[in-house]
Amino acid sequence: MGTPEDLPEARHLGQLESFDPKALFATDEKEREVCAFVLALALAFNDIKDCRLALGTLNPYLPKVGSLKISPAAGQGLGLQNHILRHFYAVLSELVLLINKNPKPQAEPAFQSAISSLHRKDREIWRELTNLASTAQRTNKLLKALAKIRNEVASHYYGLEGLMRGYDHFFETLAPREHQAYLSRGQTAAASRFYFADAAAQGHVSLELQELPLKELTELSQHITIALYQIVTRFLETRAGGFYRGEAA
Repeated sequence: MGTPEDLPEARHLGQLESFDPKALFATDEKEREVCAFVLALALAFNDIKDCRLALGTLNPYLPKVGSLKISPAAGQGLGLQNHILRHFYAVLSELVLLINKNPKPQAEPAFQSAISSLHRKDREIWRELTNLASTAQRTNKLLKALAKIRNEVASHYYGLEGLMRGYDHFFETLAPREHQAYLSRGQTAAASRFYFADAAAQGHVSLELQELPLKELTELSQHITIALYQIVTRFLETRAGGFYRGEAA
């Protein structure tokens, strides 16, 4: 039986530190909004990190490009990868929406102080992210694509036409000629899977992102996690007066 220490990258985690939870308590409305905004940024950091960790953990088990052999195991592996990617894009969409919908706490001196204390590169990344969040979703191709993935195949299931477009795109464009729609009918739910549904979701994501620079999107997500980490820790250092090593002060 494994332990939490056996989890991927667990041994690379920094030493446990703590701060007084009262540091994020606030009775003043504006102060509370800033604390809530930073708390949301911290959660977004964790969610992006988790998606990247899950993808990295899964990657060694996936078939290599050009050597795909159709099988239940390959179908489930690629389905898992597609699921994590959809959630990852949904998290990015939500992060942009979080920034767009909350300009007031970002203008507060306590938050601006944290931004001012960042390294120049991290400030530039945050500025790039806020500029992206301020653009109209209807006209920005990246924001529009991320929102549609979130709304139609990641966080919701009611975008039926979007899912059908993905199904059509996969079987008419992405899949090799004569490719069949597959499923596994096992004796239990754990032994069963609808691979054709994974294909529809994959087709949807491919259709929405086909004209966008995915490499730049991946690199942007890496930079975002660093910037979020710096913002949250700088804010807490000031708000809490520092951190304590170990489980308690």
